Amino acid sequence: MNTRVLQGELMPEDMASIVNDCALKELPTIDALSTREGWQLLTLLGILGTSVERHAQQAVRRHSPAEAVLPGKGLALLFVNGKQPFLEYFQALANTLHHPHRDSFITYIEMNGPCTEVQHPGMRQPMYRLGNLFEDDSFITFTGKFQEVEFITLLKKSVSLQGAANLLIEEAINHPKGIQAHESIQALTAAATLMFAIRDLIADFIRRNPFSTDFFLDEHRQYAVCWYADRTVKASSAANDDSSLLRDLLLFTELVPLRQGFGGFRSHVRDTYHVLLPDAVARLEQAMNRESLEVLISKAIHLDLEALLTLDESQVCALIQKQPWLAACLVLYRSQHEVSKAHFSTIMKYLVWPKRKRDKLEDSREQVTVVSNTRGSTGMEPMGIMAWLDQSRARHPLAMLGHRLPIVQLCSTLLQQYVSHPIEMSFEELVTFLPTDMSDTLRPCALGRWSNRIGVDLVSLVPEAN
Repeated sequence: MNTRVLQGELMPEDMASIVNDCALKELPTIDALSTREGWQLLTLLGILGTSVERHAQQAVRRHSPAEAVLPGKGLALLFVNGKQPFLEYFQALANTLHHPHRDSFITYIEMNGPCTEVQHPGMRQPMYRLGNLFEDDSFITFTGKFQEVEFITLLKKSVSLQGAANLLIEEAINHPKGIQAHESIQALTAAATLMFAIRDLIADFIRRNPFSTDFFLDEHRQYAVCWYADRTVKASSAANDDSSLLRDLLLFTELVPLRQGFGGFRSHVRDTYHVLLPDAVARLEQAMNRESLEVLISKAIHLDLEALLTLDESQVCALIQKQPWLAACLVLYRSQHEVSKAHFSTIMKYLVWPKRKRDKLEDSREQVTVVSNTRGSTGMEPMGIMAWLDQSRARHPLAMLGHRLPIVQLCSTLLQQYVSHPIEMSFEELVTFLPTDMSDTLRPCALGRWSNRIGVDLVSLVPEAN
């Protein structure tokens, strides 16, 4: 139906009538739904609501490009069981699951498609799963095109790898013997390995080029429309991925400090809370209430991290040889910078450069967009906050030191004494989709359980069904 509307074969009002008659006519009462059924229905309703709303907004834009578009007109055409306003039903269902009042990164990415499983780099045992929602592992998409499935796959596998890496970083931060412990070195190195895999996953996506810029700008990202006039409940976006936000809170005390027009990174994180689940908010708040890894490192070496950059190469190498745990930290901060660089490359490739080219050519397609291609889908400026985040990760003292070739070589040599796996491994070895008959995990995810016994890291995998 989305394709037919975009091709002019259906009007938005026609699509709304079909949805009302064929999808919303016999919905159950909310209290009759199991938890899984509730999530399934929420996902389907979210994609239906956004589809109709997108077309209603775009109809206004096509008729009068200069006219302001007021969100909500498409949603107002939808009724559950012929009489209950769509938003009333959707919001009541969302409330039972503590979910935002629209489709989200959770339903569109984290729960979509098959269950992902991440292997521990060293022990090669499952340590993290991100669940499936539908028993047949269906991808629920707006377009039905392989490009959209490829995009969802990229993000879901990235989120899974990042979630597993966060577990390892937290394991080191919380270790009773501190970040200097043998187990902490292993955990931080394994976390870096998983993050290098995210970098390679993104690079593979770009290299294979399964995602055209025209599809992204004109079709896919136009579904990130506002549902509400106040624009506070923002659309699904990687900017609302709590796993990447958590990583930056674990590694940095304040990644980007307060500056004009920006309240600082912690304020930025809290601005996403309205589109996250309570368990994610609790993890982020917990991270903000304890010392970051960079603080723990500074205390352990009795030196301000900026002062490390004043040391010559031989002094840095001597410090690393004396305190080999620092090698794991340098590799970790190098990996987080390379993930950030890879992500920012996608922003430039699929958004910034094509938009600049279109503007130069005065491309008429830009006049009918309902989601501006000037900014990220949540309103973030590509050359503003997005660039600041990337630059801050790149300019961190530990990231800068971690990229110097002699230090890279020294860290690699030292860490061979602590880990049995290569620091960089193929992402195909680390994250996979599980077969349908093994996918029994519902959001939020299944997490590895860690033991306090020396020499025993990963004990078991326990599904946590909501």
